Amino acid sequence: MKQSFLIFTITFLMSGFYVNGQNWTTDTLSWGNKLFITELPDNFKRSTNNYTEGVFLHYIFPDSSTVTIFHGWNAAVSLYKQGNFDTLKVNSNVYSGRIRPTGKLWKAVRKSDNLIYWYNLVPSEQEQTFDRVLKSFELKTERKGG
Repeated sequence: MKQSFLIFTITFLMSGFYVNGQNWTTDTLSWGNKLFITELPDNFKRSTNNYTEGVFLHYIFPDSSTVTIFHGWNAAVSLYKQGNFDTLKVNSNVYSGRIRPTGKLWKAVRKSDNLIYWYNLVPSEQEQTFDRVLKSFELKTERKGG
């Protein structure tokens, strides 16, 4: 019995899905020939909105924090520079700041003219968790056989 428990525990920890007291999961969405792959705490609800030139993928957490992936023609528009934000440019592709008047955090990463992802409404104490989510994001192009 102890041996089975030890094997299960080692396998579970090696999977990388338990981080700082939270269960994590890898979510993969296929859209056209693209795969969006993200590691997230497992207490989210996913919402997908397609439009003619692209897709919005939203992850919504119980405290109203959100992670959004936007792939499409209009991603070149600086949505994260508009609104009630105090903005800090971290580098040429990363912007972050606080939302007035709540003081909650947001951060946006622009990968290309047609891909941007960000978190929003994040409490300060969750910043490292959501930074990990942004760092985990991958976009892959599926190769079709033939």
